[in-house]
Amino acid sequence: MRHGWERFAELVPAAIADAVFATLRDPARLVAALGTALATLCHGDAWLVNMALTSDEVVLLDWALATRGPASIDLVAFAVGCASHVDLPREGVLAAAREACRPLVDDPAWDATVFWALCELGWNKALDATTHADPAQRAAAAAELAWWVEQADAALSRNTA
Repeated sequence: MRHGWERFAELVPAAIADAVFATLRDPARLVAALGTALATLCHGDAWLVNMALTSDEVVLLDWALATRGPASIDLVAFAVGCASHVDLPREGVLAAAREACRPLVDDPAWDATVFWALCELGWNKALDATTHADPAQRAAAAAELAWWVEQADAALSRNTA
């Protein structure tokens, strides 16, 4: 993880890296922004390996990380970790997630969630972008990191103006 954060600092614009590292040191502002959304039960580990699909529903498995928070957390965590396994472009997955939780999550809380995603897995994307054995996977991770940095930058811009 440490190496991933070192790579992150090398790969992303300094202003974004500084914002992420400041949030990791003191998450109070992020917690407050997320706290403006209606809280619900969150799975906390919304990855495909924790989902079983039936003909008409998704069953979530492994509730060890369950918590209380905005619905956007699980949906964006899924978008970060599993978008490449869904037959939609990344933008489509994130847009579908936004629409799904719109009644429960206002725009500032949504933006906080998008920024949270970079705080949560930025290290992993940066590590894969620089050290993955497969050059195609490195390139894909670099593109995904750049895309998430753009999303986080836009979210930060909307909420600091």
